[in-house]
Amino acid sequence: MNMTKLSIRKTLILGLGTTGREIAENVAEQLTWRYGSLDNTPWVRLLVAETEKPETPLGDRMIHIGIDAFDYDQYRSNPKTKGDEFDFFDWQDGKCLKNITDASVGAGNLRMLGRLCLFHSPNYTKLQARVKRELDSLRDLTKQQIAQALGNPSLEVTEHPDTVVYVVGTLCGGTGSGGCADWGYLIRNWSGERAKVQAIFTLPHQTSGNQRFKKNAYYALKELNHYQLAETQWRQKLPGQSEPQVYDKPPYDLLRVCMPSGAQASDVTALNSLVAQYLAAAVGAAGEKIAALDVNALSQITGEDRIGYMRPLFSSMGAAALEFPGEHVLSALSDRLMASTLNAWLTNTVTPLQVQEAMGLVGSDFDGMVRRLIDQSGERFDVGLHRKIEAAGKDGTPPKVTEIRRLIQQTDLGVTTQTISSDGENALIPLVQVIDNNQKRLLENIEQEVDKILEGGLFDLGRGPGFVLKVLRGYIEKMEAWAKERDRRLPDLQEDARSLRQRMDESLEAMEKIERSKNPFAGNKEKLRHEWEVVNRSAEQWLEMEVQVRAFGFMEQRDTLNAIIKQLRNVTATRVRRLEKMEAAFQQEANRLDALWRKKAQEVPVMNGVVYFTPETSRQAGTVTQRYYEQLKQRKWSEEPATFWDEEQKERRAQRELLKTLEPLGELLSRAEQGSFDDLPGSRNEVERIPAQIKASFVESAKSYFESLSREIHIAQLAQDADLDAVIQRSEPSLKVSGTQLSDKLRQVRGIAPKPQEIALLSLTPNAAATPEDIARLKDKIEIRLPTSAHRTVTDSGDPFRLTIIRERHGFTLGQMEGVIRKDANDLSSLESAESCTDFTQWHTRIDVDWVNPLITPDQVNQAEENWLLILALGRANDAMFPWMPSFTKEIDEKGWYTLSEGNFRVYHQPGAIQLGATEEILPLEFDAAIGKLLQPRYATLLSGMKTYLSDYQQRYGAERLTLVVEQSLAALHSFGVKGLDGQRANKIFRRACVRNPALTRALFALCTRTMEKGQQEFSRLYRREGEAFEKAPDKVAPADGYYCHYGHPQGKNREDLLDKQFRCTACHTGGAGEIVERYWP
Repeated sequence: MNMTKLSIRKTLILGLGTTGREIAENVAEQLTWRYGSLDNTPWVRLLVAETEKPETPLGDRMIHIGIDAFDYDQYRSNPKTKGDEFDFFDWQDGKCLKNITDASVGAGNLRMLGRLCLFHSPNYTKLQARVKRELDSLRDLTKQQIAQALGNPSLEVTEHPDTVVYVVGTLCGGTGSGGCADWGYLIRNWSGERAKVQAIFTLPHQTSGNQRFKKNAYYALKELNHYQLAETQWRQKLPGQSEPQVYDKPPYDLLRVCMPSGAQASDVTALNSLVAQYLAAAVGAAGEKIAALDVNALSQITGEDRIGYMRPLFSSMGAAALEFPGEHVLSALSDRLMASTLNAWLTNTVTPLQVQEAMGLVGSDFDGMVRRLIDQSGERFDVGLHRKIEAAGKDGTPPKVTEIRRLIQQTDLGVTTQTISSDGENALIPLVQVIDNNQKRLLENIEQEVDKILEGGLFDLGRGPGFVLKVLRGYIEKMEAWAKERDRRLPDLQEDARSLRQRMDESLEAMEKIERSKNPFAGNKEKLRHEWEVVNRSAEQWLEMEVQVRAFGFMEQRDTLNAIIKQLRNVTATRVRRLEKMEAAFQQEANRLDALWRKKAQEVPVMNGVVYFTPETSRQAGTVTQRYYEQLKQRKWSEEPATFWDEEQKERRAQRELLKTLEPLGELLSRAEQGSFDDLPGSRNEVERIPAQIKASFVESAKSYFESLSREIHIAQLAQDADLDAVIQRSEPSLKVSGTQLSDKLRQVRGIAPKPQEIALLSLTPNAAATPEDIARLKDKIEIRLPTSAHRTVTDSGDPFRLTIIRERHGFTLGQMEGVIRKDANDLSSLESAESCTDFTQWHTRIDVDWVNPLITPDQVNQAEENWLLILALGRANDAMFPWMPSFTKEIDEKGWYTLSEGNFRVYHQPGAIQLGATEEILPLEFDAAIGKLLQPRYATLLSGMKTYLSDYQQRYGAERLTLVVEQSLAALHSFGVKGLDGQRANKIFRRACVRNPALTRALFALCTRTMEKGQQEFSRLYRREGEAFEKAPDKVAPADGYYCHYGHPQGKNREDLLDKQFRCTACHTGGAGEIVERYWP
């Protein structure tokens, strides 16, 4: 990549379940095409935790966290002992887990099982080790290492100070939803709080008909909301630890929840794709800007603001893109080239003539084999009889017949032969030894000859594995036919040898007659010379035939042919078997790639926005075919003529070059050790046999033919105004946020206005397709069209294929999520409406947590706080340290309404209102935690009993006595054992209780006005002298001395006037039907 500067943010993306895996795969694809390989982006780490066992290109980046049948059965049958290392028995629901029988292939949408899969010790250990390893690698990664990974040592790298972990998945199923909160805390734990932890979770659309998905998502949101509250803790014993791990902060620094634009599968795919695009941008060139936006978002939503049992800590995100689907097209192009190359290589038509020519290269005919046995290179057999006969003559005079016969007799073919050694001297060795030596050499050379066949045709585009297999099989068949050939030819050889010997003997007899003749006639000399030459030639031919006859005999005696065939079979058997496996593997891969590129060519990529892509049809070539040949045409080859090649020739040449990357496979076919194409355990299909390194090299080589596409496309050149408007409109988050609380239970409760952030990602670098002016025009249009936002910006993404617009909303409550919260009884589509689904007996992930109800109204919370505070102040068991307590003065039973025991409050049910046989309930010392429990349905009877205790006491002893006791108790609150409640907050809660109760208001007024000094202090904030301004109405001044409400309406001249009106300002409220006029004091 031609970069001089790079700004990065070290990032771990952790995908949960199927959705998380698909998002991670999408990110991997984008990074691979942008940077060449995931190995080139060491600052980005990808991991997936998946309970299913899908095929994935992520390799060992996917960690399977299913549970085998034996272990799962133990969890269900022995929950008290199995899983003790993570307190499984405390939080499990055995009845619920019985819904799923096989946990090895998925969580079955059961959230509790998804959580169990996470904490199952072998899985937990794997995940912990791998996450720590990746985070440690990121920590130790240097700028120089990043530059070197990108092949640019001089690259100037700057990095954001934070490492961020993105947890991504859906809340619909079991794997991601079951551990949605736990993952945040585990990452905090495993990273030692070094990393910022963010989550992006997807929801089902409100119109989805899958009630299980909707209910899963709703309960996951409630759990995430639960852990956002300051008073709740995440407490979990972890494998390998003796004590529980405790966190009292939210699991995530930023928590985004996103909803698709519709309920169709394509809508979900589009959402997943855009989450991946956001992540790819966040770890790429736009990372610095996105990190800055994160910091800004965190500063805006961090605070103590809350609505009842909800805090505005949720965020959402919408995104849309205007794009040429570059990665999709590039993937289709490389898949097509690989598929066409493999198909051309594997499907050649092989003719018998081609097979015969290939076998001829290694001497696979019978005559050649015989020659090699008796006339081997380096030890050439030659009896030399005719040379001896020639040498016996003197000065051209034929030797005597007796000499010739002696020489023939000396040539004992059964005992010796004459060989010509390398130094030219003669040596005598047995013929059988020659054949033995040559047979041994022939057997040794068989492996080389077979490999010669492999080298000659295996990686030839016009031949291939099928051709080599036919040659090898033909080679064996030929040799197996040699025994018959030997038997067929031996009689002819024997007959030829006899004929030649007979002719030689006849010539010798003729010579002998001439020698005995006393006729000095000159013609006899010529006849003698002629017969001598015949004898000489006949001797040579006869001996050659006789050697072959003897060799045939030795072959039979030594079982030479079977030895050769056996060796050939031994050598070829492994190679043939491996070749068959290799052919099957690559044929499977070719079929996969062919189907893949055709599917990509025919389908418009699914995403939220506008896509510039023409699909293939039976009548029309589309974007993929058009770009395929355009890109191949651009490659110039040294042997290409000046007139250039046509499309087919260009493709054929590219295929031959691409096939070279597979040549290292040849070594795997002939080596002695077991390899990829042997039958090894664990292989599920043939394509897995292809070595990963070879496959990667093949893929990278194929991609290289199309890498120039990113320099020839720019979205600024393709973008149309109408398309830009559509994309901006579609980028609005599909999860709408209401300005008020949606539930009819919270109709009077305020909402929180979320903070908007918008960012447009666009490559600002010109290329062959777009000039700087083109890019500037598009940038201006974006900034004009985007909604008003303080954080609107166009950021350089370095991605020429697309314009991505991301619009975020930070800081809203669960109760404001439209489509999630049920508005009224007629709302049957929201996620909350799926409460009626009964697929499982338990939808929360653990039963040991009192999950807060997020839709409790603030008033319910306030009343619970008031009741519990008054119970604490009035109902303590008899203790001489607190002589003012009703239990000490015998106004109530000596045991009081509660007692402090073993680090908790034991609160007694009112007599006659016993809950399921229990006489008491346990509440924690933490004040807010106790309130959380009291608002649970199971504590409703206790809370009702508290109200009865208080009303009975007030009715019997009066409001003034109650007020006096409470005031004294609040002064000694630090001695009551309650935690998380200071005197100031306790006094505020008590006064709020008085506002709700007119009798308590009068009693408090009386108590506060017993002395003039105290009364003046208490009401001084309501008193104004003539001309003084008002706190909430600064534009008004007091017309005269007296008491006024906060908005400047006169309430009277003395404190008694305030009491008569019960501290209500009728001018501030109309007092209409059903309207409650709030008190401005206490």
